[in-house]
Amino acid sequence: MKQKCDSEERICAMCRFSSEISGREDMLCSKKGVVPREFSCRKYIYEPLKRVPRKLPEFPSLDDISID
Repeated sequence: MKQKCDSEERICAMCRFSSEISGREDMLCSKKGVVPREFSCRKYIYEPLKRVPRKLPEFPSLDDISID
């Protein structure tokens, strides 16, 4: 079942059929062969486990806040 990924771009780095090639910027696609990370094709299926979550913003420490 294909999943829609409205928040993410359709790039090969997030596809179910791709895997990273060590030491290179390219991806190895089981459907298209060696392709760039930004490549996209009709066989694209979003893989949520490949997404790297954004870092949370740093909150001020409690020592910096004055309650008085």
